[in-house]
Amino acid sequence: MPKRPKHLSHDSPLAKRLSLSPSPAPVGRSRPQATASTVTVQVATPYGNAQPQLQQRAATPTSRSSTLESENIVRDADPAASYSLPSGIGDRGRSTTQAGNAGPKCFRIANVPSSWNEDTLQAALETIDPFIADGNPRLSLYPCLYSTQSQTALLNLGTCTEYFQRLQPNDFNYVHIADVFLVIDSHFYDLTPLNSPEGSIVADVVAVTGLAGHAFGSWRSRETHQMWLKDFLPQDIKNVRIMTYGYDSSLVGSGRGDTRLVDYRRNFIQQLENARSMVESRPIIFLGHSLGGILILQSLVESNRNPHHKLILDSTRGILLFGTPHQGLRTDELEEMVDIDSGGQRSNLIMQLKEGSEFLENQKEDLIRIWEGFQRNVFSFYETVKTPSVTKSESGRFARDGEEVQMVQRFSAQLFIPSEHRIAVRKNHTDMVKFATPVDVTYRTVVRHMKRCIAQDPMKTLLSVIDSVDADMFLEMLSAVDQKKYESTIQPLDRDLPEFYWIFKNCDFIQWESGAAPVLWLSGSTDRNIKQVSSHIVRLAQDAILESPHFVLYFFCSTIVRKRSSVIILIHTLLYQVICYLPRDRRRAIITAFLQTLLDRKSNLELSRIKDGDSLDTVKKILDASNSELWDALKAALDAESERKLTIVIDGLDRVEDQKLEFIRGLRTFVEYLLDRPLKPKALLTSRPQDDVRDILDKLLCIEHDKERKECLNILRFGNTRYDKISEEHEGSLQWLWTHEKYQAWSSADTSDILLVEGKPGSGKSTLTKYFKRNLLEREPLASQSIVASFFYSDREGELQTDHSNMLRSILYDVLMQDETFFCHFQLYYRKALKPGTSFKWPYDSLKRILQSIIDHPTEKRFYFIIDAMDESDDTDRRDIFQLLRHLCSTKTPCKVKIFLASRPIAGLRYHAGETRVIELQNENKRDILNFAESFLGPELELPSDILRQATDYVVGHAQGVFVWVHLVKQELLAYAESGFSKKQLFRFLTSLPTELQGFYKRIVHKLENSNERDIKDGVKMLCFALFTRRPLEVEEFRQALAIPDANAEFAPSDETFEDELILDIKKRIIHCGGNFLEINDVHGIYFLGF
Repeated sequence: MPKRPKHLSHDSPLAKRLSLSPSPAPVGRSRPQATASTVTVQVATPYGNAQPQLQQRAATPTSRSSTLESENIVRDADPAASYSLPSGIGDRGRSTTQAGNAGPKCFRIANVPSSWNEDTLQAALETIDPFIADGNPRLSLYPCLYSTQSQTALLNLGTCTEYFQRLQPNDFNYVHIADVFLVIDSHFYDLTPLNSPEGSIVADVVAVTGLAGHAFGSWRSRETHQMWLKDFLPQDIKNVRIMTYGYDSSLVGSGRGDTRLVDYRRNFIQQLENARSMVESRPIIFLGHSLGGILILQSLVESNRNPHHKLILDSTRGILLFGTPHQGLRTDELEEMVDIDSGGQRSNLIMQLKEGSEFLENQKEDLIRIWEGFQRNVFSFYETVKTPSVTKSESGRFARDGEEVQMVQRFSAQLFIPSEHRIAVRKNHTDMVKFATPVDVTYRTVVRHMKRCIAQDPMKTLLSVIDSVDADMFLEMLSAVDQKKYESTIQPLDRDLPEFYWIFKNCDFIQWESGAAPVLWLSGSTDRNIKQVSSHIVRLAQDAILESPHFVLYFFCSTIVRKRSSVIILIHTLLYQVICYLPRDRRRAIITAFLQTLLDRKSNLELSRIKDGDSLDTVKKILDASNSELWDALKAALDAESERKLTIVIDGLDRVEDQKLEFIRGLRTFVEYLLDRPLKPKALLTSRPQDDVRDILDKLLCIEHDKERKECLNILRFGNTRYDKISEEHEGSLQWLWTHEKYQAWSSADTSDILLVEGKPGSGKSTLTKYFKRNLLEREPLASQSIVASFFYSDREGELQTDHSNMLRSILYDVLMQDETFFCHFQLYYRKALKPGTSFKWPYDSLKRILQSIIDHPTEKRFYFIIDAMDESDDTDRRDIFQLLRHLCSTKTPCKVKIFLASRPIAGLRYHAGETRVIELQNENKRDILNFAESFLGPELELPSDILRQATDYVVGHAQGVFVWVHLVKQELLAYAESGFSKKQLFRFLTSLPTELQGFYKRIVHKLENSNERDIKDGVKMLCFALFTRRPLEVEEFRQALAIPDANAEFAPSDETFEDELILDIKKRIIHCGGNFLEINDVHGIYFLGF
């Protein structure tokens, strides 16, 4: 036994733990008898140097307060040291004269901080009772039944110190230590924990004492002082929570409790539900001694009757009743102890327990309705040893020294129901629940039957495990991947960057973001940086949580590790996020729903295998489920929070390697489930474009990068045939354009503008336009980063080539082909025109609006629109097109629109183009005509210098800027020269040629008319093919076309007959029959026939 200190020294080991000043005087030694002093104590806590103050007023012998100031006579927790009561009915002890230090005493201390251990608590107790060590104290700490923030301690004193003797037996005594009120009592009323369960808790064991019994002492051995519920049972059944219930049912003395059975029942149910508020479905095993059994059965009757308490009956797995008087008990001694004739609540209670009482008969009727469907086990223990009766001495004291009697008859202790097991106990009524050692025969029987109750219903056992799962422990068990850590490494994006237009300016995304569409699938290659978009959506959703609390679930499939199934990792990660979003008091419902759903999918055999093991192992086994079971469990977990909004982002579905298709199918089904939630979700799925992914996610709202733009391009495309038929410029010609003053002003201006190239027919406008388009990228540095679009009107090639809608289509096609960001202006018009069941047609007004949207295009791009032969366009809407082009160039916009427009002089064109930006081609091409004339008059005709100069001056002077006239002159001179000539003859022939194009054309036609019939027929064919084919024909194609016979000619189709019709030298035939209307152009080494 520790040496008793006389006073606490400031340098003692205790003082180092507890800094106190001044020390209280030891009780019963040097303490003043008539004064009260205030003690201030600094208690060293487990939280470091914080030392909260303790203030306690020392107890005086005359105080009757319920605090420690009171003078108190200890109600010993052990029945061997208390006043005498009838054996087994009351268990307070044998004689009031034994009060004091007659045997071990047990006190209950509640509201102990969860951070304290036994040493901390004992140090605190030594501050209020410096002599507690004299009592040989033993402390046990157990988790509080009602709160995770505190503990309940049991203090066993081998010898009760004077301080603890004075505690009021029926009161709660409060001690203020370190800002905590410890609550000390010895009556053990209500529920008291008796163990710290190991592993997964599979059941609650609730022991209820009998009439005038004690919640601790009634179960404690007289011989070994062992309390088997506390000292033995936790070792034999480690995964149950054990508690004992006490209530004030004393028959003598000054007990102040309400002794009506209905009040006992109500309080018991209330305390039981409080202790099980977080584990309502956990199995219960009841142990009741004598009246305690009646109280248990009454509670089950009420549970069956009242739906608010139904879970108590539903959770009951076993009932062990010890000497419970179902038919009543012997009450002779009780009636003598409680003056039965005086009436009152105690006497009413005794009358209810008397053999043949109406109360017990009614209880039997009520229990019938329970036993009919009760599939659990009931174990009825009955005594076979008589109990000494109670006598009253002349002094009025009661002692158990009378005749031995049978307190509860064998028939009364039995229920006689099919599920009942009857066990005889070779002890008297009092001692039948006091087991001295773990090898006691009755104790071993109790343990065996309790284990049977636990093992009988694996589902209920496992449900109790689920109810007791700690949320933090459960989170650690999940195979979740830290998405937040990965997401934080992704660079934020600017959604105004053009590279993300295909998403953020897509009408489907706008619809999804607004909530009008719940699910969106993004599909694009790796270089599209879709994961940045996913991260952006996640961050936006998380920012919105402050305004509207909701779940933001996200998963990047690239984070999957190969250690576990990809489906398991996904579901565990999403579940982890769901739980973490919730406050702690709501997490358990999610965990329970998830695990319980997994249990519901398992067979009884699987359940039996799962339940073996500790809590951690059991939960791991439950989590080991199939993919479909896990998906169902996740749905059930979310159903527990069905009123909460949800955003889910799953990025990179194509990156899943393990169970890829099953992964995506399960996710698709899960997303469809989300659509049935009361609040529609926002789900974003992303992947690279892969066929297997596309097959599974088919019919979901999808934005696949560039897919719709390409479809639109196919429909937008128009074959503008004129460009390839335009003659190339003569070598060295047209280079003046790049240095022309008006061109440079137009090109260098930081504004949109129109450059109009105006010229006579045949002046080379189309050739110049073609030259400009072909050389623009090389000659203009800015053009390489610009959009270049063109259209060449041509009235000779039919109405389609003069139609303004087709011009707009061609321009917009080139724009959209070169700049995919521009599709955002197309999309709505494209979808509107793309009506199912109808032929597609681009409305003219829609095309105009799309082109006008350049004004609103946010990127700073330069657009070059090259339009040739405006004079050959349809004059119906020509003015409207003029206004459109002028509007594009007159509106301030981030984009710069440069329009290169070529045309003959037509009304209104100069007004819209502006006089300052007009180049009159016939005034600028004299040098080009001179170079061209010199190229054939000198080298080809070999004219002497004097005639060459004279002829050159004549050609340049009469050309008037018309290149076609010079070309026709060349053809005539070369043909004339083949017959031989003199200088005067050649010059005279030159001057005889028409000086206007119209006259030249008449000359050529007249010449053809004078040819033979075969030449005329071939010449007409050649002109038709040159004029009306969609592209220039190659020479060999022209040769085969001419071999096709006329419609009315006889023709036997075969390879031989066709070969016989082919012209041997097609080039000579073209020159002979085509006159000067046809020429052969050498383009990239391939011969083409152009006009």
